[in-house]
Amino acid sequence: MKLTIITVSFNSAKTLERTIQSVISQNCPGLEYVIVDGGSTDGTVDIIRKYHASGHVTSFISEKDAGISDAFNKGIAMSTGDVIGMINSDDQYVPGALEKVHKIYEQQGTDFVLYGNMLRRSDSKTVRIRPRPLKRLWIYVDCPYDHPTVFVPKSVYDKVKPYNTNYRYSMDYDFYVRAMKAGVQFRYLDEDIAFFSTGGISSRSARECHREVLRIQKANGMFMPLSYLTYAMKMFVNLLKRALRWTTVCTL
Repeated sequence: MKLTIITVSFNSAKTLERTIQSVISQNCPGLEYVIVDGGSTDGTVDIIRKYHASGHVTSFISEKDAGISDAFNKGIAMSTGDVIGMINSDDQYVPGALEKVHKIYEQQGTDFVLYGNMLRRSDSKTVRIRPRPLKRLWIYVDCPYDHPTVFVPKSVYDKVKPYNTNYRYSMDYDFYVRAMKAGVQFRYLDEDIAFFSTGGISSRSARECHREVLRIQKANGMFMPLSYLTYAMKMFVNLLKRALRWTTVCTL
């Protein structure tokens, strides 16, 4: 069983090396590491070339793309592994995580998606985020799984098709919805898999993410009364958070 890890990057010179180190320091046999860069101009490509020359990065490209979905799809096309994981250029794997994932697939085959726990770092504080319960219901709210902790067999990408380039924020959510509809198995590994850093594109654009999730639910024929209800609740929470921030600023 061969495991491929994909990292997509763009002008990530400040954080990419930590991500690369977290991948190549894993004790995982036969690991393939693919980096897809969006044409960075800040020294990111020099970092990638250094690790490619040392043999730690198996293959890479650096060219303009049509967004994150397009970059993900390029990485999948370049991959030769049986199972694919994705770690973004400002996140890191927990030491030993990939060895555990590899062992599970070696023992149980590669006909299911595996997901685990995520550690969220913010202001020197680390919080464990477990997958959300009742995933068939939670899918009406948001992703039941955290993308950096998810591993997808290449055969599942062949069956379900990879990421939809029409979506800017919630392409992973759309993939999970389609995979669940197609009857793909999702199995939980109760282990810490990845450190996630706040401040990414989806973190900065919550309202746009919620609108895109609603579009995905419509496109996939989900039960829309429930979709509209959860959408309204999420938008109300966002308004409440903005109001609380405004009140705090005004009282300083």
